Amino acid sequence: MASRVSLHSQLTSIMGKMAISALKQVCKLVDEDSAELRVGFSLLMEANSALEEKVNSLECELTTMRSEAPVLCKSNRSVGVQTVCHKDGDAQVSGSPIIEGIFGKDWSMNLWKDTDPCSLGGDSPKCSG
Repeated sequence: MASRVSLHSQLTSIMGKMAISALKQVCKLVDEDSAELRVGFSLLMEANSALEEKVNSLECELTTMRSEAPVLCKSNRSVGVQTVCHKDGDAQVSGSPIIEGIFGKDWSMNLWKDTDPCSLGGDSPKCSG
């Protein structure tokens, strides 16, 4: 029986040492992982702050552009052209102008070919020489 108590106390001592060693290793791993987490969290917070500053800057720029928009619109106005089509004596607004009405001559694919301009009409002063 004495050997049983001795064996029991030895096992208890060994188990206690193993538990303490395991606990130390677990604490060491937790400390290492938490340090990595802190570094990662710190980097994310810095990136978040940089993005927040960028958003604030862009919002200020947008506010400035919106306040200047009426001034820019007034200085960059374009002129619209409206054409009128006469049919049967009535003046009607045409949906889209025809090229002949705008330029006063017939347009065709011959105008876009890489040919001698004198061979098309010959009306130019450059062609009469």
